[in-house]
Amino acid sequence: MGTGIAAMTRIALAVAATAAFILGCSAAEVPTPTAQQMTPPPEAKPTPTPEPPTPEQLGWLKLALENPVSNVGTRPLKEALAQPANEGLALEVLRQARELKAAGRKDENSFHWLLIFLHSRSGTQDLAIDGPYLKSFAQLILELMEESFQEKTGRVGGISWQPLVIYLKAHPEDKDLRDRTKRLALANAKVSTFQLPRDAKAEQIRDSGYHHRVHARLGFSWNILLQLGVLHDGIDVDKAVEILGEPTSKRDNKINWHYDSMMHINPAMDARIEKYKIVEFKRYIR
Repeated sequence: MGTGIAAMTRIALAVAATAAFILGCSAAEVPTPTAQQMTPPPEAKPTPTPEPPTPEQLGWLKLALENPVSNVGTRPLKEALAQPANEGLALEVLRQARELKAAGRKDENSFHWLLIFLHSRSGTQDLAIDGPYLKSFAQLILELMEESFQEKTGRVGGISWQPLVIYLKAHPEDKDLRDRTKRLALANAKVSTFQLPRDAKAEQIRDSGYHHRVHARLGFSWNILLQLGVLHDGIDVDKAVEILGEPTSKRDNKINWHYDSMMHINPAMDARIEKYKIVEFKRYIR
């Protein structure tokens, strides 16, 4: 009996010594978990549900859509949207915008005004108010740009994409939306993709709708690529050419991309070069 106990004791000590060796400390130093360490971490608190818009706020929204240029409904609506606590109102404006989009945007005027109202909450250059509405708003804008760039006729544009940029800058963790945005911008960034040949037919040259669509594509793409840092000071010239296509013109230490059409103004971008790197991009119209 005593021999068996002694053998079991030796085995237990050997197991403890082996564990201590693996942990890099002596058997006496093997830490014993405390009650606090054994307690599982607390669960994350759920995001509180936004308060629904008040009847008064819904009244302002109705008045604003009936007569957007009047301050009767538009001013108090925008002031309410500028308050962080009114997330529920922002989500209602967004819901109505998506509802109109799903219906084919038959009421185009109201649809655009709903986007303008939401823009007053997101900010124009820098983030004003974050929240669940902002991601949904950014997704809606990207959907609109993706759809409009697929259209072959008619005129596109009139949609501000800045809230999309604001969201992506505030939420770099949203890789999916960032990658979708970059793919769309890269696919529409080359002037050579859209430039009409010199022997184009007269009706093509005079097609202002086509030129407006090109302006919208290049404007969106160059803006996005610059603001998200895909195009940046210090980029190799070869990399910039890979993104933007062959330059339209070159002179001294500058290269230029510009779209040429019968329109009075057209998009263009210059790049200044030093030691085969671009040290400055400059967008303008010509």
